[in-house]
Amino acid sequence: MLKCNADDINAWQNVSYLVSAFHRTAFYSEYPAQHVPLRKWQSPVKIYIDSRVGFKDIQHQLVSAQAEELAQITGHPVTVTKEKSEANVVIVFAHSTKIPNIIVENGGGIPLLNVAAKSLCFFQIKVSQLDWVIQEASIYIPPDTARAVARLPGCVAEEMAQIMGLTNDDDQLFPTVFNDESVFDELTPLDKTLLKVLYNDKLKPGMGWEQSKGVVEEIIQHLLTNTKK
Repeated sequence: MLKCNADDINAWQNVSYLVSAFHRTAFYSEYPAQHVPLRKWQSPVKIYIDSRVGFKDIQHQLVSAQAEELAQITGHPVTVTKEKSEANVVIVFAHSTKIPNIIVENGGGIPLLNVAAKSLCFFQIKVSQLDWVIQEASIYIPPDTARAVARLPGCVAEEMAQIMGLTNDDDQLFPTVFNDESVFDELTPLDKTLLKVLYNDKLKPGMGWEQSKGVVEEIIQHLLTNTKK
């Protein structure tokens, strides 16, 4: 795989790099670490903000702006709702010490608690095992620890993008929010390209990598050609 770094910020703009980046982010699960079929939403994404800590206006602004951007990038409906009963995504903002109890309250088990113990912010998706369509998702963000390392906007950008179906981080990718060493607070051009690929109608939930690879290459070729024009 072509490796990009801060000395060559535009090196990602070629087919081989983008194909590999898409494979690494869309066909792997970070928790647990395993190879998976393609997963994406088919129904509109409706987000409820469960704020249990101060600065609710800032949290709402960050989530709303990111939802709007994701909808523009993917062409898939992503909106914020005031009614939890209407939502299929819940974003919890709570103090880091409170999050384990909230996970249990929301029906989460030991695997998610283990993720919480070693992650700044994190997500969980629920997928239909019949067709690999994403049905529900949750995101947990502790503003106290995220703000302490200047990562609150970055957490919102990364986790909201990941619940769309790009579920894996990879430290070899650059420039991206899908990297635990990331310095980016918003989606990069690479991230936006990967999301556009994912939500191309030619890619269907449940497709494996071997089935998808040729289609992915075709989509990326088209995107790069249009970008150059």
